Amino acid sequence: MKSIFPAMWLRFRRLDRLNAMIVAFCLAVIALVWSAVRAQARFERQQTIDAAINQNSNLAIAFEQYTIRTIDGVDAVTQVLKHEFARSGRKIDIRKLIAEHTINSDLFTAVSIADEHGDVIASSYAPPSVLHINVSDRAHFTTHRQSDTDIVYVGKPVLSRTFGRPSIAISRRINKPDGSFGGIVAVQLEPRHFIKFLGETVLHVNDVVSLIGRDGIARARRVGAIESCGENFRNNIWFGEQEKYSVGNYTVPASLDGITRLFSFRRLKNYPLVTTVGVAETDILEKFRAREARYYLSATLATLLVLTFGGVVISVRNRQMHTLVLLLDSEKRMKALFDHSGDAILLADGNAHFIDANPAACGLLGYTREEILQRDQWEITPPADMPFAREHWREFLAQGRQSGEYQLQRKNGALVEIEYNAVADIEPGVHLSVFREITARKLAEEQVRRLGEQHLSLQRLLTHRFMLTLEEERRAISFELHDGLTQYVMSSFAFFESFTATLDPPDAPLPVDLQKGMKYLHEAVVEARRMVNGLRSLALDELGLVGALEQLIIEEQERAHWQEAPLIVSAPIPRFD
Repeated sequence: MKSIFPAMWLRFRRLDRLNAMIVAFCLAVIALVWSAVRAQARFERQQTIDAAINQNSNLAIAFEQYTIRTIDGVDAVTQVLKHEFARSGRKIDIRKLIAEHTINSDLFTAVSIADEHGDVIASSYAPPSVLHINVSDRAHFTTHRQSDTDIVYVGKPVLSRTFGRPSIAISRRINKPDGSFGGIVAVQLEPRHFIKFLGETVLHVNDVVSLIGRDGIARARRVGAIESCGENFRNNIWFGEQEKYSVGNYTVPASLDGITRLFSFRRLKNYPLVTTVGVAETDILEKFRAREARYYLSATLATLLVLTFGGVVISVRNRQMHTLVLLLDSEKRMKALFDHSGDAILLADGNAHFIDANPAACGLLGYTREEILQRDQWEITPPADMPFAREHWREFLAQGRQSGEYQLQRKNGALVEIEYNAVADIEPGVHLSVFREITARKLAEEQVRRLGEQHLSLQRLLTHRFMLTLEEERRAISFELHDGLTQYVMSSFAFFESFTATLDPPDAPLPVDLQKGMKYLHEAVVEARRMVNGLRSLALDELGLVGALEQLIIEEQERAHWQEAPLIVSAPIPRFD
């Protein structure tokens, strides 16, 4: 028995050391898991914020470009009206210019011209005699009156005296021939004109898009689905930042509602305006918070599993191996799709330099893959299309997507027509283009167009010949009626008239039947002449359209006993074929 205890003790000692090792290993694994979870959470949080900054910046750029295009378009209207006012003076008719599409009314809500006293003398909203509006107290009027800067003025939102809603005045000064102040031309826009670029986009309830003047007053603002204007942002942190930097990002609680948002702003180059886009931090991190909670829950479960069963390590490794196998299989499938696609596929960096090409692209362009990787977009673009191509490349990078038709130059110099679809930043800095040749389709479309033109020409020729044949046939029938049936009827009527002259006594009343017969013969002559004129009016050939109409009216006036039947011709009418 004494010999048994030392053996058992030794076994317990070994078991304790193994347990200690397992515990130490489990603790190490737990520490590693929690460290990895926290590191991953920090990384994903930063990645989420970076993605939001990038999205905000892109939206701010789009907002900036839309605002510039809107103001440039409105300014073009002011320039046209200044020119028209210099030519026509107070006789200028803005509503007529809009009706004639000289200016585009889609760009504004109302436009008006005020003289040097501030009295509105022309307006698109209603005639000045109806409005009786004076704008001498408005900021855009006083600014132009005080100085001649020859620049467009973008005012603050004020209540319009024209249509009774908040509006933003974009105006230019009008000078008299001697250079003195002669008034202003002002275009009024509702603030929502500037945020129409969002379309039907549904923002988060706390998302903010704002167009703010350098004076700190909001020209247009949208928070979620709610639009507003006129807020004062002089005390906002970005107001100081935009004085130093033209572009920036910052995170700060908003001054109006206290919600912490991530903001991106851009200062317009040629106008005293700043575009800002803000996303609530809670909205940005909402999905991340859910993932973070899942990460910590997973770490907790992993801790419990490691403490209760060491075999979880093997299970985790197996899952990792399984995931790796799936990723490898997915990569193989993507590579097979890339290599065997019937459409040409090119990958390019931000400088339009090619970084990969599939066999279909190599076959279409006539280069080997190695040769393509040494080239960029401009080396396969025909020289004549180069300005157009570079402009479209800039638009593609700005918009993120593009599709259409294009012309490429093969290695042998031949040109090929393609249709393409392109997506920017499928990976950061990597842009995808998928295209196929449409040269044969273009030739077929051209042949169809030519056949259509030939068919139309033949159809017109047949129609012309048909009309000539119909006209000749009507003329022939008209002559036959005139020289045949009409002559017989007139001869019969003349015979009966001669017969009545032989009656004795001459003034004796004619028999009733004879009177009716002569009446019917007279009406038959009139009807025959009407039918002849209906088929082919001889007066048209002899007198022209106006003379034929006059003759027709005289005949109908006599037949129907009209008292008056005037024919009014306002301008000379030429003879027609």
